Amino acid sequence: VSYREANRRADAVRLLEGVVAAHRRVYPPDHPGTLLSSGNLADCYDAQGRHEDALRLREEVAAASERVHGKDHRDTLRALHN
Repeated sequence: VSYREANRRADAVRLLEGVVAAHRRVYPPDHPGTLLSSGNLADCYDAQGRHEDALRLREEVAAASERVHGKDHRDTLRALHN
């Protein structure tokens, strides 16, 4: 069971913010792991009602995914769908 599934949204956000920060320190900004973690964080922001934060992060993920994978790649399409 994850924090999100247990309805512990603040814990999920805190954990994912740390994961995203660690990814950004270790990997390039367009690394697939960074994009995945950032997308998960955007989902948590949305669940907390932080819609502007979620939208900003989703737009960053979608743009980076398109640069890395191209516009027709499944990860890019998934990012655009959210």
